[in-house]
Amino acid sequence: MTGPTPTKAQRLLDLIAFLSSHRFPVGIDAILDGVPGYTRDPAGPSPESTRRKFERDKAELRDAGIPIDSVPIQAPGRGEEEGYRLRSRDFYLPVLRLLGEGTASRGELEVRPSELRAALEGLSQVVDLPAFPFRRAARSALRKLTFDLAAEQLGEAPAILHLEPARTAAEAETVAHLSDALLRRKEIGFDYYAIHRDERTGRRAQPRGLLYQASRWYLAAWDLDREGLRLFRVDRMDNIEVNARSPRTPDYALPAGHSLEPLRERQAWELGDDADDGEPIRVRFHPPLDLLAHRNQWGEGDGNPATVRTFHVRRREPLLRWLLGLGGDARIEAPDGAARELEALRLRTLEAHLAFEPVPPRRSGT
Repeated sequence: MTGPTPTKAQRLLDLIAFLSSHRFPVGIDAILDGVPGYTRDPAGPSPESTRRKFERDKAELRDAGIPIDSVPIQAPGRGEEEGYRLRSRDFYLPVLRLLGEGTASRGELEVRPSELRAALEGLSQVVDLPAFPFRRAARSALRKLTFDLAAEQLGEAPAILHLEPARTAAEAETVAHLSDALLRRKEIGFDYYAIHRDERTGRRAQPRGLLYQASRWYLAAWDLDREGLRLFRVDRMDNIEVNARSPRTPDYALPAGHSLEPLRERQAWELGDDADDGEPIRVRFHPPLDLLAHRNQWGEGDGNPATVRTFHVRRREPLLRWLLGLGGDARIEAPDGAARELEALRLRTLEAHLAFEPVPPRRSGT
């Protein structure tokens, strides 16, 4: 009597168990005969259909990170054919060992306290990052580190608090969609709203990376129509479509030496669509702040130390807040609209402070 047909999840787990229990690669015949979900039945599906089912399962497990290797083997009477192997050392996570500083390595998977601190700090920063698509993976890695290693001996890293904007829940699905396209290296099409030009245009791009800067998500992508690297604000992207052709085949490869570090180091007012050069805002710095502005390369000067420097701004608000924090030692010379906005921000801030009434201290005994 034939038993119930295994579910897909059971079949995948049986395939993993079968391959990991063999020290040497096994051929397709052994797999189809040994895994219940493939066991050949004369009254069942054709051998070609069963083989295609195995190929789909193998691809799905590889996509999930299960390292199934394809290696040549010698089949009796048939010569060389493809075999499959799942080595335990590649599949199971190793136990980590914490080395003391100056301790010699034995060639195992070992980490030093300084490396562990860096890993814990980085993971602690991203586990609560709003809409971060790999939050579950980061939490899993954090649990793995703190389970294997005596992380409490290193002291706790300072908590990184993120004020999650109301729009984050809506952005989370979009960020996850873009992250999937990025990992699979698939081209995308979308509509994008450029706020300075007040227009919406269709774009085609190859995702290069996602950044969370100044409480907003940005997509770094190669614009196929404009032939250049662009930075797009995710909340201004609509109708995103991922290329559905050949879903398991990448559409492009990242260039050698690719890095998002130059984009990550931008100031908040420099973030935005790179197709827009931003508006020039001229700021006069009063002495001695003008010397500091020159030495720190705030904006662009026109030669020797100058009191007026030019900023190329895609978002006015962050620049205005920064200038307000400099007190009266910086003022906007042009354009007039930006100068008026800075003055209005100063007055609103002043009014908010004047309206604040501190609670008088309580007297003892009352």
